[in-house]
Amino acid sequence: MFKQQKIIVGGTDICYVETNKDRGSTVFFLHGNSSCHRTWDAQLASEKLQQYRMIAFDLPAHGASGTMPDYSLPALGKIMAAAIEQLSNGKPYLLAGGSFCTNII
Repeated sequence: MFKQQKIIVGGTDICYVETNKDRGSTVFFLHGNSSCHRTWDAQLASEKLQQYRMIAFDLPAHGASGTMPDYSLPALGKIMAAAIEQLSNGKPYLLAGGSFCTNII
C-alpha cells in the first residue's frame, strides 16, 4: 500500500513508510514486538490524520529492517531516536507506539 524507504542508522538499515511529506508536524509510529510498519496502515490512510506527516517504522530485525548486535531497550531506543532525529528535519513531532514500543519511546 505504501512505498517502503530505508535509511541507515548506526550501520543498520531501518525501513519506513511515509505519507504527507509536505506537512509541518510529523507523527512517528513504532510497532509492537513481532510486527512491522503495516500495524499502522489504518492510521496512515485515515482522513482524520491527513494534516500530519506520518512515518511508520520497522524496528530493527522486524519487517524489512536490518539486524543489529544489541537488542536491549537502551540500544533500540538509541537507534530509533537517531532515526527519528534524522527524519524529523528539526520540525515538531509526536511519537505513537503500542505494546513493546512504549518501552522504547
